[in-house]
Amino acid sequence: MQCSLCHKIAVHRCKESCGFIACDHCKLKPHTHGTPSSANRMLFDEFFRENSGAKLFASSTLEIDTDQLNTWESEVETSGSPEEIVSFAHTFAQHLTHITFYQFRSKLNEAAHEIRRKIEILKPNKVYLVVDGDWRRSNIWIALLCWSVLRSVVTDVVTNPGDVSDWQRTIAIHLGDASLDGEEIYDELSKVSESSELNSRYFILVPYLGSAAKTKLATLAPFVKLLQTTVEIKTLRECLELDGYDSEEVLAVLNESPWKKAYTIDRSHSLIYFDHEPTAPSKVLTKLPVLDADGVIVAKFRVVTEENQENAPSPLPFYKTIKYTFRGSKLKEGNLFAAFDGIIKKAKSKFYSL
Repeated sequence: MQCSLCHKIAVHRCKESCGFIACDHCKLKPHTHGTPSSANRMLFDEFFRENSGAKLFASSTLEIDTDQLNTWESEVETSGSPEEIVSFAHTFAQHLTHITFYQFRSKLNEAAHEIRRKIEILKPNKVYLVVDGDWRRSNIWIALLCWSVLRSVVTDVVTNPGDVSDWQRTIAIHLGDASLDGEEIYDELSKVSESSELNSRYFILVPYLGSAAKTKLATLAPFVKLLQTTVEIKTLRECLELDGYDSEEVLAVLNESPWKKAYTIDRSHSLIYFDHEPTAPSKVLTKLPVLDADGVIVAKFRVVTEENQENAPSPLPFYKTIKYTFRGSKLKEGNLFAAFDGIIKKAKSKFYSL
């Protein structure tokens, strides 16, 4: 028998006959009393063990070059650009924030531990980890980063909320890296909130949420639960208002030519960018322009400094560059469990053909 947590030789069974077995080291660790050996869970755990480690960790980074950023801001102020563009430059320079992979992973880890503590207190019948079916999406990567913390309490892994078969005293976990407006999460969870039991909960394991997302998701309470460890991020519009500017006036000018083409940013974007997925601001950080009164680009500034990499940043988010494998084979199909199934069937066909 293998330990349900670490897969070493197990000699202890849970007294509640829930299927949990453990080695001497893991026997006192908390776990849910559901069925921790669902087919999907075992496959995902095998997937984690094969792909855990350095391949999941983003190493390249784009640090803010404060001197260059301040010089750019000063150049815009004296360039003859409209007052609204000068206001934008002040806010951009003031609120531009770089989240390193280490910072992101630390917040993600805090969120995972918070959910685990809540599960240990609530003692639900089942705990579902909901991952996107497409392994090229970010939440498969997020799930792998969180799995070492959550594996002892998760009883099943599914690819959408509709796959949760029983909402009686059940907890489900939505995974993500960041969401500004929460629209996608809301649309997904509102479909299942009405059919769920009152004693079930859906935790949002997303370490960075916009204020709009938090407000929208709060309307699904008490079914949907946000975490105390979640960091609130603000949009460009909110940052302009914090600085005392008329956001509508500034954004109206910013949305006109040639400013729109030059800065490629609008009200819904955040001024935060991550190592693993640079957002809209970072697309211009390597060539942040200064325009004169006629809208002609007169200078460009590189306001970030590359570290830990020799070449230019990949145009792809980090999680899309990971070469996942399962039982030694590269994943081909987009759906995670379909990919597992294809590899298993191929291996079986080779075996029977011998």
